[in-house]
Amino acid sequence: MTNRAKSLFSSFNHRFGAPGLVALLALVLALGSGGAYAAKKIKRGPAGPAGAQGPVGPQGPQGLQGVPGTAGADGVDGEDGEDGANGEGVTVANEPPGANCENAGKRLNTSAGTDYVCNGLDGVGGGGGDGLPDVLPLNKTETGTWAFSGADQAISPISFTVPLALALDGTHVHYQSDGDFATNCTGTVEAPTAASGHLCVYEGLVSGGYQGILKMDGGTPGANTAGALLIFASPPAGIFGWGSWAVKG
Repeated sequence: MTNRAKSLFSSFNHRFGAPGLVALLALVLALGSGGAYAAKKIKRGPAGPAGAQGPVGPQGPQGLQGVPGTAGADGVDGEDGEDGANGEGVTVANEPPGANCENAGKRLNTSAGTDYVCNGLDGVGGGGGDGLPDVLPLNKTETGTWAFSGADQAISPISFTVPLALALDGTHVHYQSDGDFATNCTGTVEAPTAASGHLCVYEGLVSGGYQGILKMDGGTPGANTAGALLIFASPPAGIFGWGSWAVKG
């Protein structure tokens, strides 16, 4: 043991005493033994078994949309189709009166068959030079409108385009304010009607008082075959009015 070692040993012995010196030596030995053990080379053991597969992770965010590609070149035009077959025409011929056309007509022939365009039958009932009958036929109705204005007494004539076969007496002419008007007159001022053999006068608007429907002599109630007169009395401020009429043969 060197003098320096002796001096350190004497110093520790003096400071800690014999028990402390023994403990210090034991600690030094223990550290030396551990260091020697740590210095030894440790041999690696065999690899352990593979662990279980973990759960699937969450889906990642959608990626950005790619840039559109460049449009492709136009395709080549197709070949022309074949010409269609020629159409079949229609031949037209006169069709004499008979089973196909009672009053004659035209016969149309095609590949699909034969059709007929027939003449209409001659009309009946004509009489006057303007195509109207001479008199109003039975159960046929003609209509018209009337209007007037005046100061003292107003007269509004009604003219029948097609004359009546017979004149009408006072029991067969009716004004809208008459008590029996609805018996033979069931229309409206917009759509006037009349029973057969009657004249019905519908009122639209009148400012004066109605007095009567007279024949052309101005004094006999009724209507002539060509028409009638509507008579109204005027109020102090004057009179005006309008309406419609219907007469039925």
